[in-house]
Amino acid sequence: MEKIKIDRINELGRLSKTRELTEEERAEQAILRKEYLAEFRAALRGETVNKNKENIWEEQMKNCAVCQSVIESDDAAVLCVDGYGNKRYLCAECEEIMDTVTLGKDYTEICEAINEIGKRMVKADITNKFTLKTVEEIIKNAKSRAELIKDGSYDFSLDTEVSDIPDTVPEQLLETEEDKEADRVEAEKNKKVDFWVNIVFAVLIAGCVGFFLYKVLSPLL
Repeated sequence: MEKIKIDRINELGRLSKTRELTEEERAEQAILRKEYLAEFRAALRGETVNKNKENIWEEQMKNCAVCQSVIESDDAAVLCVDGYGNKRYLCAECEEIMDTVTLGKDYTEICEAINEIGKRMVKADITNKFTLKTVEEIIKNAKSRAELIKDGSYDFSLDTEVSDIPDTVPEQLLETEEDKEADRVEAEKNKKVDFWVNIVFAVLIAGCVGFFLYKVLSPLL
């Protein structure tokens, strides 16, 4: 609502406490109140709509980034992270196909896997730029690798298998007790700071909201 109208509501509210309003003033007051309440309710509905949109967005994050099928697993593979920090996951089938694309040892199988990924993305009408860019880069590298495999010049030792990763962390990289204690102290310190910052922020917000509601709604009471 425009400030001039809110000022008029307040003015009529002050007048009603000092004298009886005329019929024209009462009619004007009723119209302004109705308009204010309508805008107030619309704002509340808008907030609800925004929350619903956020819920829909969260649900979309649970769909496969390639084929849009619903992902049931809690440990699905991550394809990429978008500009808002949201992870884009792969379903089990697309993960298996993508493994063939990136780690396959047969030229024909790699080409078929690349085509299958493309078909799935077209069918699902994928438009997310982060997903498209990531898959484009993966396929570009996979094609180059496949060509080397085709002419027999690819060095498979370049592929890192999970089994090649050491099961234990080198001793020099292990976290010491002093490190753990320092991390614990730092975490406790940050926790306390966050707690008081949130308290101060909440008090300020509550005070501002209370003052605003008092200024706006007191003439209506």
